[in-house]
Amino acid sequence: MGMKVWLLCCEESSMVIESISNSSFHLDEFKGELIHDWSLPSFKVLKKGRSKDFAYLSGGIPIFSERSLEVLYELINDHVQLVDLDIVNYDTNLTLVNVINLINAVDYSRSIPELSPWGKLRGFHKYCLLEKEVTGQHIFKTPEFPTVEVFVSDQFRETVLNSKLKGFQFIEVWDSERTDELEREELKRYEAYVNNLEQNKGPEFGWSEAIEKVEQGKAVASKAWRMQKDENGTLQIARLELNCQYSWLKSEVIPPILLGLAWHEVEKLHT
Repeated sequence: MGMKVWLLCCEESSMVIESISNSSFHLDEFKGELIHDWSLPSFKVLKKGRSKDFAYLSGGIPIFSERSLEVLYELINDHVQLVDLDIVNYDTNLTLVNVINLINAVDYSRSIPELSPWGKLRGFHKYCLLEKEVTGQHIFKTPEFPTVEVFVSDQFRETVLNSKLKGFQFIEVWDSERTDELEREELKRYEAYVNNLEQNKGPEFGWSEAIEKVEQGKAVASKAWRMQKDENGTLQIARLELNCQYSWLKSEVIPPILLGLAWHEVEKLHT
């Protein structure tokens, strides 16, 4: 029986919290290691949301409700550092989950990296993981992007779904049963699709102008990524998958990779 690994994300309907000060709380400290000197500020609820089991905090750090922690504790306890948060404006118990399980799990012989023009790794078009490294690992990070990506196992996902926890979103990043031949054919179609998009694009611009255009109701794209606002004015971000279909991220988290890309204007897609 095969296994899958999922990227852990937060649904758009989730509760949103933020720090109420600019103290020594830095998102880049959460890089897969124990933090010995905690000096967390207080937090406030910015949006109550409909889903409160997994709250959103800028940077994508997992924030669990009391119920979520109770359900998932046995799976994650050995691989996380847990810190209770001080929420000043809402009666709720939330726990910050610092994932300290850092694994060299990326199979570079089969993964497809995305590089900047100067050769710096800024993402993966396709992840392929080493099965022996991720077997039995229910929550982990990899050294490539330890501050922004948290991966979880099938068992983690099934536990969340079976317990009807709300606010969790899972994006499949790897399936051990996918054959090399199938992936090669899929990659060939994907590259042809992306090349066609690139050949027909208009003038390019940076992140600031891209956001301005989205605020004006337009849609923008950069290779495998798209951004636009829906009819309610909510920012929508999509990533082109290997099957040449766009996967819309139900999350308010803006992947850091997007900030350095060159964008161009495109027609809006129906979602």
